[in-house]
Amino acid sequence: MNVYKGYDKIVPSPPASSHEAKKQRRKKALLALICSTVLLIGLIYACIQLTHGEESGPNRIRSSDLVLKVCNSTSHHDLCMSSFRPCAGHLRANMSELARIAVEVSRDEAIRVTQFAMDLDRTAAGNSLGALEDCRKLLNDTVEQLNSSVSVLAEQGWKQRIADLRTWLSGALTNPSTCVEGFEDMGVNMNENMKQKVERVTDLVSNALAIVSFVSDSEKSTEIDP
Repeated sequence: MNVYKGYDKIVPSPPASSHEAKKQRRKKALLALICSTVLLIGLIYACIQLTHGEESGPNRIRSSDLVLKVCNSTSHHDLCMSSFRPCAGHLRANMSELARIAVEVSRDEAIRVTQFAMDLDRTAAGNSLGALEDCRKLLNDTVEQLNSSVSVLAEQGWKQRIADLRTWLSGALTNPSTCVEGFEDMGVNMNENMKQKVERVTDLVSNALAIVSFVSDSEKSTEIDP
């Protein structure tokens, strides 16, 4: 009896065709390509956002040139350049924004000097006290005039009010000088530290007035805001 009878009729399943194998490989390769492309696009987008956020490269150089340009219009160039550095937004500012920043820097300095004058009031006496009180009032006027100027400069159409700006800034410039003259008129010595601080306010306001006028006059003939 042949126990192997019939086993020769069993036929194994044929292997998958080479065509099907190639088709599967192409699908896998296409899927890998799509995933790589998506990842690459995401990486490029992230780099663009990072670069834009840091304001690096040509944008930074261009903004630095704008600061140099406006400072070249002032009488106190070195003070102008150094006064912009602490301001975080100056490297991304256009001309109009630089004009506003210059006035803000002047106002903030005037506020500090006003507070310093108040501190000196506590130890002053006689004519010195009177001169200090007059000086403090003049500095308060300067702060108010600079605040008014900052408010206008924040408006898009501020150049339409250039006459008001020049009036306020001119007054803000005159007040510190009048403060120093008040001590001389009363025949008392002005605190040397106070005098230096007041003179710094005068120089900053002078620069601010020059920058506001420069930007306004320049933009009448050509558009220089980015």
